[in-house]
Amino acid sequence: SLPEQGGSIVGLDTNTGKPITPVIELSNRVNRPYGLLSKADGQVRVLLDDPQTRQLGLWDGITGESISLDRESPTPLVDRRFGASPDHRHVFAAYADQTINVWRASDGRPVVRELNHGLGISDCGMSPDSRWVFVSSQIQQTVAWADLSQVSDDPNSRPELKRKNFLFPIRSVAFHPTKPLLMIAGRTVEQGMLRVLNLETGEVVT
Repeated sequence: SLPEQGGSIVGLDTNTGKPITPVIELSNRVNRPYGLLSKADGQVRVLLDDPQTRQLGLWDGITGESISLDRESPTPLVDRRFGASPDHRHVFAAYADQTINVWRASDGRPVVRELNHGLGISDCGMSPDSRWVFVSSQIQQTVAWADLSQVSDDPNSRPELKRKNFLFPIRSVAFHPTKPLLMIAGRTVEQGMLRVLNLETGEVVT
């Protein structure tokens, strides 16, 4: 990131420190994180939010070209509630109208467009294999999730969104690295709470 150029981004050679990619021109975006997606073969992507427009941006990290992320609504992002799937094949973002979108990182094609979850969101994420997406609400003590393997090639198709309510405020959520399990951690006044949710059955297993 180049603070003297408004937070613009350039790729550097780790041996020489010399630029090896075009500069991705940004403005007024200093001291904010961005994501570098490089796990997919032959693909480098830069993911970040624009604090001026409150929209998500995706760039080809090799050519410096912007990749359009198709959306129907101009609703702004929920602050810092966006990211990439652990395998870097998809990117996702939560919006202020209580929807979440998922796109392919390769070309920006929508996988799920404006899936309404209806929660005051505190966290969201995708599983390591890009199959599952979740949103959680600390205040509403609820987790909602969807199986993206149900989605057809039509980006307007909607996967079934399942929900589970808990008896404690949800502080953190994490996927199992290989199984369709979600760990939900929270705390009541008396004690810490930990539950493991089977995403396929919707049942709490611990």
